Amino acid sequence: LSGNFGGKWIFMPNKVAIVTDSLACLTRELVEEYEIGIVPLNIHFEGKVYKDWVDITPSQSYELFLKNPDSWGSSAPSPEDFLKAYREASKQAKNIL
Repeated sequence: LSGNFGGKWIFMPNKVAIVTDSLACLTRELVEEYEIGIVPLNIHFEGKVYKDWVDITPSQSYELFLKNPDSWGSSAPSPEDFLKAYREASKQAKNIL
């Protein structure tokens, strides 16, 4: 963003942070380039819970699914997980999308 303030054009840094869950399937390059906050989904398999992209990669998750589809599942991140991500994002930006 930029604007004309007092006859001068000044650059205003981006004041919007982006937070999404890992279901968005964004590339690591995109996440790093735009500093996007990712809240991981929960992957359930045989009584264990894995955080997507933290404890398990999408390929590993798919392999587990192929191994035993009846024992595989997923769930949304908790509201607390999102709140934590929003709090972190608010330290860097004025607005959060």
